[in-house]
Amino acid sequence: MKKYFVQNGSLQCSYCGVGCNLTVNNSKIRGKKCAKGANLIEPLKHNRLTKPLYRTNKNSKFKEISWDEAYEILINAISKFSEKSYFYISGQLQMEDMYVINKFVKGVIKNNNIDANSRLCVATLGTAQRMAFGVDLTPVTFDDIDESDVVIFWGSNAAINHPILFDKVRKLKKEKHIKIITIDPYETITAKKSDIFIQINAGSDTVLFNYILKKLAKRNFIDQNFINKYTTNFEETLKEAKKYSLNDVKHICGIEKEDINTLIELFASNKKIITIFAMGLNQSMNGTYKTLGLINLHLATKRIGKKGGVLGLTGQPNAYSGRIIGYYPQMLPGFRSITNEKDREFVQNFWNLDINEKPGVSITEAIDEILKDNINFMWIVATNPIVSLPNTTKVNKALKKAFVVVQDIYDNIDTLEYANLVLPSFSNGEKLGHMVNSERRLRVCKKIFSIQNTQAKEDWKIFSEVAQKLGYEKQFNYKNSNEIFNEIKEFLKSTDADLENIKNGEIINKQHPFENEDEYIFRHEDKKAKFIPAIFDVYKPLYELSKKEFILISGRIKHTWNSGTKTNKVKSFKKFYETPICLMNEKDMKKLNLKHNDKLVLKRKGISQVFTVIKSNIRKKHIYIPFGYGRAFVRHYVNSFINDRVDPFSKEPDFKYSIVKVNKKFDFKKFFKKNKNICVKNDI
Repeated sequence: MKKYFVQNGSLQCSYCGVGCNLTVNNSKIRGKKCAKGANLIEPLKHNRLTKPLYRTNKNSKFKEISWDEAYEILINAISKFSEKSYFYISGQLQMEDMYVINKFVKGVIKNNNIDANSRLCVATLGTAQRMAFGVDLTPVTFDDIDESDVVIFWGSNAAINHPILFDKVRKLKKEKHIKIITIDPYETITAKKSDIFIQINAGSDTVLFNYILKKLAKRNFIDQNFINKYTTNFEETLKEAKKYSLNDVKHICGIEKEDINTLIELFASNKKIITIFAMGLNQSMNGTYKTLGLINLHLATKRIGKKGGVLGLTGQPNAYSGRIIGYYPQMLPGFRSITNEKDREFVQNFWNLDINEKPGVSITEAIDEILKDNINFMWIVATNPIVSLPNTTKVNKALKKAFVVVQDIYDNIDTLEYANLVLPSFSNGEKLGHMVNSERRLRVCKKIFSIQNTQAKEDWKIFSEVAQKLGYEKQFNYKNSNEIFNEIKEFLKSTDADLENIKNGEIINKQHPFENEDEYIFRHEDKKAKFIPAIFDVYKPLYELSKKEFILISGRIKHTWNSGTKTNKVKSFKKFYETPICLMNEKDMKKLNLKHNDKLVLKRKGISQVFTVIKSNIRKKHIYIPFGYGRAFVRHYVNSFINDRVDPFSKEPDFKYSIVKVNKKFDFKKFFKKNKNICVKNDI
């Protein structure tokens, strides 16, 4: 008997932040799609959770329980831990789910202890845009790319991670002869398909941004009229930029004068430039300063909005909804702030719920708080933190210690190992709702997939029913997702995320930062954008590394997505992720007596893992490793080697700059003598 049913209709892709709207016909995905999008339905068929599960301790087996029993356990746990509870959610959720969960945490639990896995990818983007523009609104749409002369991919491997958007740029290159430039530590597929590839040392971007700004100002290639009329703090920012010399750029960034001059001449020209950036800037201990450095260049040359701009790509299809909904611990819906009295008062009156004025903590801070016994309860929704969070060793200790609820669609995600209570939910494609992509485009999500014989529920419904059982029937009495969306629209009226007249496929606040054709209206109190000095900071400079030390950069590869929970269920993808790989420069390989496809051992703080070395055009003393290998493929998760340093402003972890030691060619015989029982499939 068939366990699922697929109907024809439109399907919102649930992978990257481009948010493609696909068509399903006879169970096949039609239209323009990437490899992951083409296999969107297959992961929904396998390893599904269908009933609530519970175990009294984490060493015992799960037993199936009823929803009534699950709710009783939840309510007892919430009553017991209350202020010491934490909620960790996902950019995979629909807008309605995010809104209800956020309302539950901030209005019912009242400790503001909520964060999302978007913290790991776009928290820096949002922070920098709030600091520079006064609001977290991306000033570029995908349609604006059509008017560009040059597209720069800075720290973005869009050909792999946002392929449909990259295809659009490639098409424009062919039809309009626009120029494509990529700036990255290693020669990605995006770089290989660009006109110009500039290779930069990891973590050094602010030095380059500052030097370019300094030279543009010295040669009078900045727009002083625009700066005077629409911005503040330029002189202070220029003062910081003047600290950096050509030798600094060559020494710290590893870039030659010719490439530096290429970028200077480009920004000195009258060409329309759009700079597309992603995790290469965001995921850094000084990611906010990196992003601000890029914004400074665009502001100084009046390349913001219609004549160019910065386009930060989200890693997930609905991460922008989360920023609108305010699912961070310091935010409220509609770009409002927990610490702003007027904002709190509005939300309290609208929800008829009291709001705590003290912000909660970020997810990396929450891990520390669990180990300090300040958090004892964690409710995880639609994310896999044991694979995706940095410093896995610490995360492992924390999740073992806390009472953990996992709410998900799959019965085999790695984080289930730490769960006390498991709640089955529905995925995108199985429920009605809305999403907002990287460019602020609203999409209606329809139901086209049904799994048979399941007790799973929509994520918003689970939280609503718990809230009602806690005595909040009036505030959470939703019959369907449409009622929630109508409440969201009412909530967001007259904000920069006003949805009142926005239809499916349209862009929210499309003309930001324009009030009309000629006026720039930013969202600081003085209506101006703010230049902010981009300060350079790095944990340990490249030139201080010892012989065995390397800079580890982690990220994605084409056929795996994030922690691999979904993509690992696509049969045709298996050959691409079964062997953990490590990209390395050929000269470094020779020094270590390594050849292509040899095995090497990576070590950090007492843990080690075997990888297959792949020859790559990556900067010397840098290695690149995909992070999405689950327990079935590695003994130690890749993020065990990633430090948990965070950007001080955005609290986003530094996934792009960890110091590790690389051992020479792997000795199989010696390894097996010492470690007979620790290898798992494809560990070597």
